[in-house]
Amino acid sequence: MLQVTPNGPGAQAGLKPGDVITAVDNTLIESGDELTVAVQAHKPGDTVRMHFFRGSQESDVSVTLSSV
Repeated sequence: MLQVTPNGPGAQAGLKPGDVITAVDNTLIESGDELTVAVQAHKPGDTVRMHFFRGSQESDVSVTLSSV
């Protein structure tokens, strides 16, 4: 289950707690560890495309990454 930091990049892009990310820039994501690796392969300021499910609905969102 996705944790979204209030006012963080994901929240600003429209992601919500409970969204299930299945791809980052066309790289399939099957675990939280894979999501971490996919995001860490980019640098702050990069914009990545995330494909996700919210319930039974699929969607895409662009997220501009920031430093922690």
